[in-house]
Amino acid sequence: MEKYIKQAVDLIKQYEGLSLKVYLDVGGLPTIGYGHLIKLNENFPHEITLNEAESLLITDLMPFVKTLNSCLQVALGDNQKAALLCLMYNIGEGAFKSSTLLKKVNLQSPLNEIEIEFNKWIYVAKKPIQGLISRRKKEFKLFATS
Repeated sequence: MEKYIKQAVDLIKQYEGLSLKVYLDVGGLPTIGYGHLIKLNENFPHEITLNEAESLLITDLMPFVKTLNSCLQVALGDNQKAALLCLMYNIGEGAFKSSTLLKKVNLQSPLNEIEIEFNKWIYVAKKPIQGLISRRKKEFKLFATS
């Protein structure tokens, strides 16, 4: 596994809740592990292990890795890619692909402009959420570290 993917997994695990048993997420969807949405063909009748939860996360992350690599028009370091991957996992591929953040990254805008764009992704129902504020600060700090 590439370094930036491992970094992203470690960061995501800090912010995504972990449940080794099936639960219903805020949208009422059956979920397990680090936010793995259970597909129709999947069945988790028993508790999963930490290793299984991490494996599900890595599997779920792979389409995001592909999207990130196809969207980037500039070379980035592992820290930058890990930070963007963590953000994308949280906000979704579509939101990331159409974001001003991605545009500014590809334009190699100054770090202060990129930080502003990270900080736009802190709202749920138009209200800032402390957990997202903390997450964006940590993601940007990683992004800004070469």
